[in-house]
Amino acid sequence: MLGWLTSNVYSTASVGLAVALNVSFGAGMGQIPGVWIYKSNESLKGFPTGHWTNAGMLLFVAAGSVALRIYYGYMNRKLLREAVPGQEVRLFKL
Repeated sequence: MLGWLTSNVYSTASVGLAVALNVSFGAGMGQIPGVWIYKSNESLKGFPTGHWTNAGMLLFVAAGSVALRIYYGYMNRKLLREAVPGQEVRLFKL
């Protein structure tokens, strides 16, 4: 996901900010509820709360990836339609 993010940011100055925001919200915010979703009293049952929560979050990320793929495809078609002949067009990486 970081590779996809950095290849679709327009300026190199904003790449650092984009990566920092992605890592801080993704990793930092993800670790906080991780402490509470894996309950020690569920160890014999196989931690169903933690695993189902993770599965739900992975489904959310997969849906977001599909949505971004569709959005970037739409934006690429729009950029190509509006391009001036002979002008280089910077397309989103799919």
